[in-house]
Amino acid sequence: MQKQVYGIGSKSVPFLIEQGYAPSDLADNRLRRHELTEIGIRHSLFVADIHARTIALTRSGPAELVLRQEGRLPWDSVSARKGDPEIPVRTDAYFVLKQIARPDRRNHVHVFLEADRSTMAHSRIAAKIAGYLAYYEQGRHARKYPGMQAFIVATVTQTRSRAPPAARHIRSSRSMTSRSHRCYPRQIRSREEFSFG
Repeated sequence: MQKQVYGIGSKSVPFLIEQGYAPSDLADNRLRRHELTEIGIRHSLFVADIHARTIALTRSGPAELVLRQEGRLPWDSVSARKGDPEIPVRTDAYFVLKQIARPDRRNHVHVFLEADRSTMAHSRIAAKIAGYLAYYEQGRHARKYPGMQAFIVATVTQTRSRAPPAARHIRSSRSMTSRSHRCYPRQIRSREEFSFG
């Protein structure tokens, strides 16, 4: 089935805000034209597909989707060591899952999504890993997101064949420490295998 993408131009923003379909700060955002390329559109569709799957999995499962953010909101940056250049921490989406069976205050799982369509070089993946690990180890997540004690990075690949090599690459990364596995799980899932089980 062919997927269609429709865009809303900047002239419609005041109308969407006035009608209550968009937040008022949308007027301050500028259109990022680089996202309108074929690669950007395909990536956005992949992230939307993962979002739809997350909604479907949480309808009757052990977890409930309580928050989801996408765009520039989840973006930040961090230095691995003092004096090093900043590494961008640019997640594809940020969401919070509430584990229904666990007690309050201990039942929220904060997730940064990395949607891998096999278009990134391994060196860029390694830089992203280093960024997330530094972000976690320096506690930057707790300052930006009050109440977040920890997070995981969920890497979802587009194909099954991409998941095992990506997982091996992450495990062999020089950035990985024994504490790293708290935020970077050992498994990477393909879209077909994505679940909360």
